Amino acid sequence: MKDREIRVGVIGVGKIGSHHIRNLAQRISNTRVVAVMDVDQANADAIIAECHGSKSFTSADTLITDPDVDAVVITAPDQTHAELTLACLKANKPVLCEKPLATNVEDAERVFQAETATGHRLVQVGFMRNFDPPHRKVKHAITEGEVGQPLLFRGTHYNTNFGYDRHIDEVIVNSAIHDIHSARWLMDEEISSVYVQSVASDVSKTNTCRFLVIHLTFRNGSLGLIEVNSDSGYGYEVNVEITGELGQIRTTTLSNPIVRRSGNRRQSIETSWLARFDAAYLSEMQSWSQAVATGGFGGPTAWDGYVSLVVANSCKRSFQTGQPETVPIVNRPEFYSHQ
Repeated sequence: MKDREIRVGVIGVGKIGSHHIRNLAQRISNTRVVAVMDVDQANADAIIAECHGSKSFTSADTLITDPDVDAVVITAPDQTHAELTLACLKANKPVLCEKPLATNVEDAERVFQAETATGHRLVQVGFMRNFDPPHRKVKHAITEGEVGQPLLFRGTHYNTNFGYDRHIDEVIVNSAIHDIHSARWLMDEEISSVYVQSVASDVSKTNTCRFLVIHLTFRNGSLGLIEVNSDSGYGYEVNVEITGELGQIRTTTLSNPIVRRSGNRRQSIETSWLARFDAAYLSEMQSWSQAVATGGFGGPTAWDGYVSLVVANSCKRSFQTGQPETVPIVNRPEFYSHQ
């Protein structure tokens, strides 16, 4: 039987919003982008020209409640994520919300509690590394016991230059949040304590962060290390490495060929996150659209979005105190026990 067509509305038409729209419109067979909203009308009009039959909205709430919209993708600024997701829940519509689910723990808690109150899964959070082929291979190897009990997680997240001095809170909540989720997902264990160290972008601006290191301890005693570099100087690269009782496994994410010439051996590195995670974003959207069609959600949940922010909040406290911080114990509700 042919999959039911899913009519999608997208809120926010920046880099990732435009990328999601093109995937939905051009690369996924059972979806159609029927509505687009952006505060910049020119951005909305430009992308609509690529999506035949799509409508432009000036209000996110109007898009969400439009009867022609079956499901919603949120790629608006971070501070709008929680309220827009709550509006989707109120309208009883499935939603894929880009990370972070919220910018603070309290708003993230409101979201997962509102979803729980509906009695069924409607929210997926955009932790796309769950759908990245190299990450999935590492997860499969761990699940199959190839390295034994995991003892150490190491995640490296190297960006190209952002063009401005980033505040420590932004680096933690907007960038390291991915690595925090990856650590929980791959180790299949919750984080019990964190200790943050950082290098400022400018010594006179103590709240800026060029390089971030997060030391992790998991509830079962395993350890972790996250590195986030906001100005690598060479390109964009994300990798994870798991050391276990029986061995070690690491992602191999460089897909470009190795060139040997004139006494040198070189391999090009991706220069943007869109190029590095293109396959992950497509797989994520394919999985989400299928889940909307069948009601069988299986991606990162609102609970994952909430817990990652609980850990991020402890990271912010550690930066402020200069000491390790205990992560509050949060017990997963039965509603999210089957993922």
